[in-house]
Amino acid sequence: METCNPQESQNIRPDARYKVGQIVVTSVNGHLKKRHIYQEPYWSKSVDSNGAELEDEGNWVYPVDYGLGCGSEGYLSECNIIRIADDDTDSLLVL
Repeated sequence: METCNPQESQNIRPDARYKVGQIVVTSVNGHLKKRHIYQEPYWSKSVDSNGAELEDEGNWVYPVDYGLGCGSEGYLSECNIIRIADDDTDSLLVL
């Protein structure tokens, strides 16, 4: 007889939505900006108000670069990515 462990089903994290090399759109201070994902994302667990990790909650975090020659680097949480940049509609957005 098979049993289902509810703990196992809660700890399944979703796949990352975006891939290395993609240009994505985010909002910075109310302005749309493009960011280049240059490295594999990592899973960041959420924490409660006491600093304890919440096992069943988290978010993908993407290392991104931007600016002239992509000389600036930062991190972008998946929940802050609006969409993958489109050549036609996002051509005037700054990277």
